[in-house]
Amino acid sequence: MPIQIEHIAEPLVEQLMLDLQIAETKAADIFYSSTTFTQLADATTKIYEKDWQEIYLILKTELNF
Repeated sequence: MPIQIEHIAEPLVEQLMLDLQIAETKAADIFYSSTTFTQLADATTKIYEKDWQEIYLILKTELNF
């Protein structure tokens, strides 16, 4: 079964929009260019098995906020 990254990405992008008060396109650019996204897309990391909230904490740490 392929990983459905878009189902994980949606709440992450929405939360970035809220926390940073930015537009969806900017939030999506930040997420999709992040190391967190790269790790999420790599099935060997199994990060996709975590709740989106846990993944968001990883992303926040990466982005230093």
